[in-house]
Amino acid sequence: AAVGLMHVKNDNGPGLRNTRTIGAMMQLGSINTIGRTFEATDKTYVERLFGTLQGQVLRGLPGYTGSGPGDLPGYDALANGVITKEQLYSIVTRYFIDEYPSNRHYGADMFGRRPREVYEFINRTRGQIAPIDPNQRRLSLGWEENVTPTDEGVRVFGGIWFNSDEFQVSRDRHKGKLQVFVDPENLNFATAVIPGAKSGVELELQTTAFADMTLPGVLNLMAEMRREDPAATEFHHDQVMRSRKNRYD
Repeated sequence: AAVGLMHVKNDNGPGLRNTRTIGAMMQLGSINTIGRTFEATDKTYVERLFGTLQGQVLRGLPGYTGSGPGDLPGYDALANGVITKEQLYSIVTRYFIDEYPSNRHYGADMFGRRPREVYEFINRTRGQIAPIDPNQRRLSLGWEENVTPTDEGVRVFGGIWFNSDEFQVSRDRHKGKLQVFVDPENLNFATAVIPGAKSGVELELQTTAFADMTLPGVLNLMAEMRREDPAATEFHHDQVMRSRKNRYD
């Protein structure tokens, strides 16, 4: 299960220092600390991680542009940039899951121990970080849509249906629009916030073909299925217009 964030330390960039991000961390019970401007020592472990990633992974990939301007004279990074963003994310993710935890680490308080060993040591001596309640995770970090419920549940993001028996009972007592929160990494469940209800209601995915897919993956799939040849669009439009004219006549 996804675990909580105990302490988040960030810089002054707008990606982390904004009301939505800080608000989400507060909802999850996290401590949020903002480092000082131009003080790299406030977040040494973050800067060190960037350097490790660059030296062990990025430097060996085609299209790498170097550490700064003129770092790789004569190398055409644009011509060699054949890796897509999705492929890059996949490579980086696999590195941090399969390789990084087993490398020796000489940062502060690590003393050459491996991150996986330190993680296991902390779990033995201090206890594991408590997992986040799935509904709270969706409410704090999920994607939100305001929808009108029906007898079949709720439809979000253009064609993904969710429903549950508990939801239908709550819906009968509370009318009107409601908020639905979806974890973009796990579509099997969603959380509905019904006006006047004391807590969120868990919903189950109704389209089994989307089970275990990510939300961006489903949206890309639907967009691909709807895309068609302009000639086919023109043919069907003419067919509909011709049929309507005949019916009118």
